Amino acid sequence: MINHPKKYAPAFVETKVGDEVIVMHLDSGEFFSLRGTAAEIWLLIDDERSSSEIVAVLAEKHGAPEASVAGDVQEFLDQLGQAGLLEQ
Repeated sequence: MINHPKKYAPAFVETKVGDEVIVMHLDSGEFFSLRGTAAEIWLLIDDERSSSEIVAVLAEKHGAPEASVAGDVQEFLDQLGQAGLLEQ
């Protein structure tokens, strides 16, 4: 479980194109195309917000209960961690 996500800056480069965030893992060359909520989560990871603060921002923005947002946010953060894009 990632409680305080931090991007692992040496591992990737990113660019924003319209409503899409494209992230390239530098070691593997793998590209990630982030849109919608995935892009929102990625952009909210700023080395200061906790995962619960990210959940709160998204819940408020989308008018959803935090409990319904929390699982999806944690799952995505776990995926980013497994891909080597977050500090462990």
